[in-house]
Amino acid sequence: MLVGASCDSPEAQKKFKEKHNLPYTLLSDPEGKLAAAFGFGPRQRKTAVVDKEGRLEKVCATVTAPTHAKDLLKELAGGK
Repeated sequence: MLVGASCDSPEAQKKFKEKHNLPYTLLSDPEGKLAAAFGFGPRQRKTAVVDKEGRLEKVCATVTAPTHAKDLLKELAGGK
């Protein structure tokens, strides 16, 4: 499952999701609690990959927004 999170409001996320035709859920984290749980600072664009058991598997510190999700899914499937 792929889920995105940001400190943006649910309304802003809805507009962003529609604008970019994103097929995954976006979570609103206005207080930064989720980001802090992963050790991310406020407004840092990073990706955390969590396995089925809830363990942190990978952190991507460099994110190229337009292709990041597609590139990461390919990498996780073993297709570097």
